[in-house]
Amino acid sequence: MQKIVMMFLVFALVFTGMGFSFGTPVSYAASSDVYVASGGDDTTGDGTLENPYATLSKAYAEVNTGGTIYIKDDITLLEDGNGRFLVFDKGKNITITTAPESTELAVIQRGGTGGSGVGTLIDIKSGGQLTLKNIIFDGKGETYQSNGRIINVSSTLVIEEGTILRNNNSIYGGTALYLSGSDAVIEMSGGVITDNKFSGSAGSSIKNAIYIASGTFNMTGGKVIDNSGGGELISREVSSLFPATHASRGIRLKYLVNQ
Repeated sequence: MQKIVMMFLVFALVFTGMGFSFGTPVSYAASSDVYVASGGDDTTGDGTLENPYATLSKAYAEVNTGGTIYIKDDITLLEDGNGRFLVFDKGKNITITTAPESTELAVIQRGGTGGSGVGTLIDIKSGGQLTLKNIIFDGKGETYQSNGRIINVSSTLVIEEGTILRNNNSIYGGTALYLSGSDAVIEMSGGVITDNKFSGSAGSSIKNAIYIASGTFNMTGGKVIDNSGGGELISREVSSLFPATHASRGIRLKYLVNQ
């Protein structure tokens, strides 16, 4: 009888992973929603409000598709050593927003090590969707002249109310957003794109805040305002990007005015 009891204990230990936990569900942090904070920890953190992660990259790796990454306070993105900051390449549909417990909009800002900090902050690869609301991205243009944008879009970016994309100083046009790919879509229903600066060659024909190489840009709200460097807000002729035969590809030009 004792042998049977001991075998049962070993079975429980191995298959529950929780020692003497009989019939009690193992409690892990829900990965549908995760938290990030400047004082968080990617090693000991579990993504909860009380024990957040330290980086967006860790949060993106752990969050489930359809989930939300809540930013508790201002955080800094650092390059990975290869000129990249954050690549969303797992095909997830996620939202990034300020944590509801916070009293001010959180800022996600460009940082650097050893004088570097020049790439694009977020690169959304094919197959995923990123929704932004009530969050600020700051390119720290007063500190860094970058060779990248705030966001490169090869899939879907949704910009909602309360989003601010600001202060990126880039040598390339599309200082805030670069849209490229047949499946690339930006849906902007709110938010502000502002104070982004082109600081590249004076002879460049692309000096705008939003560079649409290919794809679809639908703007039904929000503002693109006070971006400097000359050129158009959109880099290509609307007639060539959105011909009349493609009614599904539209752009609300009335919002694309510096006011």
